Amino acid sequence: MTWSENDDNVGTYNFAFENGNANYTNYTYTTTLTIIYMPSGVSGVTTTSTVTTTVPTTTTITPVPPTTASFKGNVSASAPVKMNLTNARASILLTTSSTVPMPITSFVSNITATAPAAPAGFATVSVLNISVNTTANVSASVTQGYPCSDNASLIAPYIFKNGTWAAITPFAVNATACTVTYTVPKDPIVGILEKVPTTTTVPTTTVPTTTVPSTVPTTIPVSVPPTAPPSSSWVWITVVVIVVIVIILVLLYYKLSHRKHHGFKR
Repeated sequence: MTWSENDDNVGTYNFAFENGNANYTNYTYTTTLTIIYMPSGVSGVTTTSTVTTTVPTTTTITPVPPTTASFKGNVSASAPVKMNLTNARASILLTTSSTVPMPITSFVSNITATAPAAPAGFATVSVLNISVNTTANVSASVTQGYPCSDNASLIAPYIFKNGTWAAITPFAVNATACTVTYTVPKDPIVGILEKVPTTTTVPTTTVPTTTVPSTVPTTIPVSVPPTAPPSSSWVWITVVVIVVIVIILVLLYYKLSHRKHHGFKR
C-alpha cells in the first residue's frame, strides 16, 4: 500500500487487512499510521513522524472443512447431482431416470452435535440432515464414513422419523474404506449408529468348604486266598515216608533188644 501525503491528510489512520475466503479461518491484521505536519501559518522546522509497521510475511491458515453443502441447478439421467460433505466424510448422489433436465435444489448438513439421542444400547457416530426439492423422481444414495477403529459389524445406518430411529435396509459396509452406503428418501435425517457391546457380569459364588470324615478304614484288609488241599500224590508220598520211618524204628528196637538178651546169657 502506498500513501501520498499533503496538508489535508494529517492525522491517524487505521488499516485492516482481512482474509475474506469463507473456506478458511477468518484472520484480520490491523495497523495504525500517524501523519504529522506543522499547522498552517506556523514557521519553523517541519517535523515528520514516521510509523513503521512490520506485517508478518507468513501466516498459517488452517482450513475449516465445511459443515454444509448445497446444489441448485438441473438433474437428469445424463447429469446426476453429487454433493460432498468433507466435514462428515459423506457424499450424496442424486440420480433420476428422466432424460429431460429437471430443476433441483438440494442441501445437506452435518448435525451430529445436535442430533436426536441414539436409542438405548447404541452410540451416535455421524448424523446428516438431507433436503432435496425437485419434481423429478430422484433416488438419493448416501455414503458415510465412520472411524476405522470401530468394529464394522456393529455399524449400521438409521433414519429418524416419527420421533424414533429406525434401521435402514439394505445397506453395504466397506470395512476397507470404513464407509456405509445406503438409499434414502428425499428429505430425511439419517445417520450411522454403532451398537454398544454389552458387558456381562458373572456373579462370583463362594462355596463353603466342609470337611467330611472318611469312612474308608486306614488299614485295608488283604484277602488271602485259601490254601489249596494237597494233591493225592503228595498224600501217598507222606504215608510212605511215615511207614518207612516206623519200620526203621521197629528194626532198631528189635536189634537193640536182641543185643541185650545175648549179654545176659554171657
